[in-house]
Amino acid sequence: MGSAALLCPKARRQAFGDIPIYVPLDSADVWSNPSQFQLDEKLMPQAIAGVPPDGFTADGQ
Repeated sequence: MGSAALLCPKARRQAFGDIPIYVPLDSADVWSNPSQFQLDEKLMPQAIAGVPPDGFTADGQ
């Protein structure tokens, strides 16, 4: 993926992994290095991953 990611800016595209791996927001990693995570001004994640609600799970996954 490294070499493919280098081509993305030239094509005005963004590459990212398809397996979301999150650390808890109250972890020492986030607390000590918030600039390394995509957080908003309230230190909340700018995006989350999951499955939207459906007929089987009203709250999603």
